[in-house]
Parts: sequence; structure tokens; C-alpha cells
Amino acid sequence: MMLREMIGIEGKPFPQPLPQPAAELISFFRQHGHHFEDSKGTLILNEIYAPERWSLIQRLVESEALDVTMRHSIWPLFGDDDYEHAPLWVLRFPDIWIDSVRSVLKCEGCGRKITRLNPDHRVPGVKWTKPILSVNGHYAVVSAALRDAMCKALLGAVFSAFDEREEYYLLQSRTSLGPLVCKEIDFVNFRGYCSRCGSPLSDMFFGPLRYAQRRWNGDDVVGGAFHRGQLFTRKAYDLLREFEPALTRDGVALLE
Repeated sequence: MMLREMIGIEGKPFPQPLPQPAAELISFFRQHGHHFEDSKGTLILNEIYAPERWSLIQRLVESEALDVTMRHSIWPLFGDDDYEHAPLWVLRFPDIWIDSVRSVLKCEGCGRKITRLNPDHRVPGVKWTKPILSVNGHYAVVSAALRDAMCKALLGAVFSAFDEREEYYLLQSRTSLGPLVCKEIDFVNFRGYCSRCGSPLSDMFFGPLRYAQRRWNGDDVVGGAFHRGQLFTRKAYDLLREFEPALTRDGVALLE
């Protein structure tokens, strides 16, 4: 696994221009070892993650009294070896949006978005024809044919009708891996847990997902706290790819 980070510096408020010409700011940061590029008036640094870089650049901005907005993101890149050794994978499905589906709430304690599914709610129909879809970015639905194949070949998947014609089914799991195992190295400014929902508190979580080994019973489809949706074994991935070749791997879950 490799961690990368992106730091963006832009005029405040955007799209106001930067307080100094981009070329001058790029030269200034380069003198201090930080290599930004100009992207349509926004300075962008995209490199392998270095834990100290963000605070160093913040101090440089403060030292020059630059009135700017700064953005920071960190994300993992997983290689074939990571997937080979991980028991469970995060998968990405084709996305659709359905206005009538409202399933996201905010925790009153920390503000984190929480998915609340109503398995009894049915939409009139699904216009798409793909065998597996991500609805509004929060959960997956599968075609009747894929549901039947998963019931025969995989363990752990639970289904309920998603549309009135029963052409698609909400994909859930019978078991969950329980709470996330939190390590400070996977967060920026980890501050413990929300007293309301139990979610970890931090400025950023970049992973990977970690759960207790003892909570996994070997199911091919399983839920995990903090992750919206299900996690899948290699066996489940291979079956789903038979129905949807465009399916992609999007991360791993480690068991400890």
C-alpha cells in the first residue's frame, strides 16, 4: 500500500485570484522543498504522503501572511499484492441516483453522515439494466439473476426487494465485523470516539479499514462499521465480475 496526498492552495474566497502570481509562489515553496504546480490559478502538490508536510506548508503560508484557502486530502493506493493478502475487499459499482431514496442522516454528536436503510421501502422501478448498482453512493442493489447466483454460490448475503416489480434487490449482509480498529497512523489528528454514534473523531481518515479477526465468520459478504456498504471475499468478487466486467476493486479490509 502506498499513501499519496494532495495539497491545494487557492485564492480566498475561490475563485478570487491568489494574492501573488502563481509563478512567484511556486518558486517560494520550491525553495523550501515543496513542489507545487499551477492548475488554472490553484497551486497543487500531489506526492507520496509525508506526515510532516501539511504543517510545514501551513507555517510557510502563515509566515508570508498569505490570505488563501488550503485543502488537504490523503488516500491509499493498493497494488495486486495488497489484494492478494487481504481477506476482504472494497468494491466499486456503477453509480445511479434516485431522488426518491432518502437514506442518509447526520449524527447529532459529530456530524458524520450515517446511512439508515428502510428495507420495506420500494421504488417504482429502476431504469438501468446493469446487474449491480450503487444507489446514491450509499448501498448496492443487484438484479434478480445476480441475487439467485449469489444465493447459490456465496455465504452471508441478505436480500430484500428494492423495486415494486422485484427486478432489483437491496444487497445487505447477515453479519458485521463490528467497530473499526483505530490506529493513529491511519488518521490525521485522531481524537477518540463520538459519544453518540461511536464513530472515530479526526480531521481525516485514510485507512486502510481494520477490523477484529475474531468477528469474521468466513462469510463472503459482510458488513463493517464506518464503511458504507459491504465487504467481499475474492470468491464474491470473481462471481460479481462474471455479471459486471466493469466492476473495480477500491480498497481492502484488514483483520487483526
